[in-house]
Amino acid sequence: MKKSYKHLYFIVALVITCAFLLFYIIHQQANHNEVLKNLEVNEKGFKKLTSEYTDLRIKYDKIRMSSQMTEKEKVSEKLALDFFETLFNYDNDNFVSRFKKAEKITTKKIIENIKGAGEVTSPRAKVEKRITNIDIFKQIEKKNEMFLLIQLDSIYSVDGEQNPEMKELYKIKVNIEEEKVMHFEFLGNLNLIEHS
Repeated sequence: MKKSYKHLYFIVALVITCAFLLFYIIHQQANHNEVLKNLEVNEKGFKKLTSEYTDLRIKYDKIRMSSQMTEKEKVSEKLALDFFETLFNYDNDNFVSRFKKAEKITTKKIIENIKGAGEVTSPRAKVEKRITNIDIFKQIEKKNEMFLLIQLDSIYSVDGEQNPEMKELYKIKVNIEEEKVMHFEFLGNLNLIEHS
């Protein structure tokens, strides 16, 4: 009686095929993981490029708009920027001195209203208010005056603890001849407030 090796050959072929498939699956999984990593890197790069493009587009629009502005509009915008950057970009080092610096670009009454009652001293805690964005909207133009709406985005921190970004709306009146902010009004906070 002859033994048939067909069964044995079939098992060996099956084992070799299974081993080949196992190696193939492992190889494909490694390729798949590499492709996923590349996609993730490309996605991050794309998001970064999109963000940079948006920032550049905003800067371009501002430059384009400023080139179309009248001389009065340019003066009033510069005064508005100087006013807010002087008074609302501060830390412990310039907390008190910013008011003296602002006397050149606004009235004493406005400075006193912003300072509040009493003598201003630098806080003991480490404080910082940093402007992240200023949007200026021309509202009304009169002979030598310009009324502007200002949206001010800023972050305030105490002892290194940052609060959420604040979006505030102001209205100012700029006297173009005197190159001073003559009226300053806080219109409100644009942040959403949730109550539970």
